[in-house]
Amino acid sequence: SLKGRPVVVRDANGTESISPATDDVPVANLHGPISRVVDGNGSLSAQDPNQWTGRRELTGEEIDALAEAIVREVRRRGPFLCLGDFVNRRVGKDKDLARAGAIQSALDAKSVDINKAFNSGTRSVSSAVSNRFAFPEAEEGPMAFGSPGIVKQADILTPIAPVLSVRSDSFIIRAYGESVDKNGKVLARAWCEAVVERDRNYVDPSESAETLPASLKVEVNKTFGRRYEISSFRWLHPEEI
Repeated sequence: SLKGRPVVVRDANGTESISPATDDVPVANLHGPISRVVDGNGSLSAQDPNQWTGRRELTGEEIDALAEAIVREVRRRGPFLCLGDFVNRRVGKDKDLARAGAIQSALDAKSVDINKAFNSGTRSVSSAVSNRFAFPEAEEGPMAFGSPGIVKQADILTPIAPVLSVRSDSFIIRAYGESVDKNGKVLARAWCEAVVERDRNYVDPSESAETLPASLKVEVNKTFGRRYEISSFRWLHPEEI
């Protein structure tokens, strides 16, 4: 939704201005970044001043890769009991889930190259230090983490925070179809609307509803999850669209 939108930037003296809009998606965070777009490809040294200034813009391909990684994290962690369960790390014995929340873990996934240029160096304390943290995996990561050029979970959540809410178990789905002749002329059009509700049971009821997603054995349940039922269906008039 931020594609092509201008953002507030600063020059070297701190003077604010509005950046010109581009075809990419600006990353909206809480900073007033320097009016310079940082390239997330390649490799940057933590000692390079360019790594600590500027802002990011994402391409459609980068957003697609991130979205797919988030879906994988949701399938691995869900269902979530609340928004906090989705945003925060999952405290427990599973160190992968305890290290970061779903979005941050997706950003850190190997299939996502958004922060690839900033992954040189590490901020973790040497294992030889006697007073190393009890959960050392939590401190692992690139030395430049937190710099404006790195896209973080907070950057993804900031623009959607005012509208973010727990999703409903009911969904309205609308569909459209048309019939055309051999010349492409439209002969008829039709619109319909269905209300579907997610049931607590899995598609294959042989596995109980209380079974955690990570413990599923049936392939159809691994792929599609919970069962959906159509609670209502109606044809729409053109003026309702």
